[in-house]
Amino acid sequence: MKMDNSKSASVSIPCSTSYILSALDFAERLASETGFSSTEAEQIRLGLEEVIDFVRSYAHADRTSAPIILHFEPQADGMQIRVLEKGIPLNFENLPEYRPEKLEKEAPELDGLNLFLARKVMNQMMFINRGREGTEI
Repeated sequence: MKMDNSKSASVSIPCSTSYILSALDFAERLASETGFSSTEAEQIRLGLEEVIDFVRSYAHADRTSAPIILHFEPQADGMQIRVLEKGIPLNFENLPEYRPEKLEKEAPELDGLNLFLARKVMNQMMFINRGREGTEI
């Protein structure tokens, strides 16, 4: 993978579908342009889409006016993407957890599916409480 890790990009978008789709297009294109394969670029897009969906569902609820800030930092061994939001404070101890083994035993419980999918395609995911500045994922 060819890299120039001195470059990074940030974008602040409203929490609305058209802007989110444009940001996802940007993330996928940036990944492709910085040396990721098309499959890897699609996985980056999927992971980011699921994280943003989580933010919309839990932290922003009905607040589409609150912005989501995305930081992209291509690195020699991958890409760091940070998602910052100032929605409802999250209790990191009680994040929804999707358990695929439950699908066979009981009615499907889809809470946490977005974080489950994001973790499947990303190498690492952390939640950082920034206090009044919101949450960083």
